[in-house]
Amino acid sequence: VSLLGCPDDTAYASVTVNPLPNAYAGQDTIIPSGSSVNMSGSGGSTYSWTPPDGLSCDNCQNPIATPEATITYVLSVTDDIGCMGYDSIRIEIDDNTAVFFPEIFSPVATNFENKWAYVQGEGIENVIELYIFDR
Repeated sequence: VSLLGCPDDTAYASVTVNPLPNAYAGQDTIIPSGSSVNMSGSGGSTYSWTPPDGLSCDNCQNPIATPEATITYVLSVTDDIGCMGYDSIRIEIDDNTAVFFPEIFSPVATNFENKWAYVQGEGIENVIELYIFDR
């Protein structure tokens, strides 16, 4: 049945719905104050991290984060056809990390088991150069 003398007509259109990129910013983590963490983003062809505070770069896939305080970074990824996906990662700063620095050592010529103390603490690499001088 036509309306007002106009013929009936039908049109069809094909619509493609693409899935959003599966952005992944990494697992939340806790680091000692003053430390860094390697971020590991995935899921897209371009990357954007916000806020840029404490990041080695904000538009790369894997920046190094050295935040001064606990922070949540949001990762935006874009795929090859322009679709965007989002994820976030929280980096918590642990201000309670205790570090022990030895102040003295005493070599004992008769004790072959004598060992020098070393820097101790969570997240501390144990690399020390020791120089001994004779007065």
